[in-house]
Order: sequence, then structure tokens, then C-alpha cells
Amino acid sequence: MSRFEKVKGFCFAIGLITMFLVGILMTILLVPLFVIAIPFSNHRHKKFRSDYLEFLKSKEECGFFFYTDKKKALAFIEKEILPNMYSKINPVFIQGRVIHTNLEKRHLREILNNKKSSEKFPLYIQIRNGAPIIESLNRELYRAIEVDNPNIVLSKLNNSKHHSSFR
Repeated sequence: MSRFEKVKGFCFAIGLITMFLVGILMTILLVPLFVIAIPFSNHRHKKFRSDYLEFLKSKEECGFFFYTDKKKALAFIEKEILPNMYSKINPVFIQGRVIHTNLEKRHLREILNNKKSSEKFPLYIQIRNGAPIIESLNRELYRAIEVDNPNIVLSKLNNSKHHSSFR
């Protein structure tokens, strides 16, 4: 075994020992931080959940109409749908990942995070018994655009069965 191979093996052993010691040191330093941070994180999550449930209770008589910035649909929605919607339905415009509304955005984001991926925009969301009921109006909207008849969507939004508790 040459001298070079001995030095190479020695350096490799020193490197392994150094990485092992750094790992132990990082564990000693980070574990207490995690132990301290977990209760705060848990408290923040419980607080958010409590606020979210309170938000849902406060919006029990309201509906939400979530729509996006798709060019074909946006002009039709803004011209034909929004002005004729039932007054208790809150329009929520979504541009990319940004929610444009005066309502509590983090709670609306939570509602959207719980939607199924198969539910395409626009969405009609009504709060019933403290839970969001999500209905896609995508098919109806594009049928309404095709025949230039906003009543196809408006009849779904303003349907008395959706708002029977509102009247």
C-alpha cells in the first residue's frame, strides 16, 4: 500500500468522522428548537381552524361565486352574470393564485384547498351546516356562452332550492 493510498484512506476516515460529529451537533441544536416550536405551531393551527369555522358560521346564509380570468368566460361573467346574481352571493375573482375580494382571503383559500380537482371554475359554493358545498358551473357557463343566454348559469345561481333558507 503506497503512502498516497494511506493518506487518502485517512482523509476519508476524517471526513466521515467530521460528518458524523456535525450531524450529532445539528441534532443537539435543532431538536430543542422543534420541541419548542411544535406547541406554537399547533396553537396557531387550532386558532386558524377556530377562525375558519367561525367564518363558515358567519357566512351560513351566503354563497360564493368563484370565477377566473379565462378570456372567453371573463367578459361574459362580468357583463351578464355578476350584475344579475342574487345579492347574497359574493363574487370572488381569482387571477392565477391571487384571490381578489374584500372577504377573508385565507378562509376562502382553505375552502378552495378542500375542493376536488375535478371541480372546474367557475364554482358556486354555499355554506350549509358549517360546511362548504361546492358545485362546478363550468359546463353551464360554456353552454350559456355558446347560446348567448346567461339564464342557464343564473338559474343555477339564483335557484330557489339553493337559497330557500335565505328568503
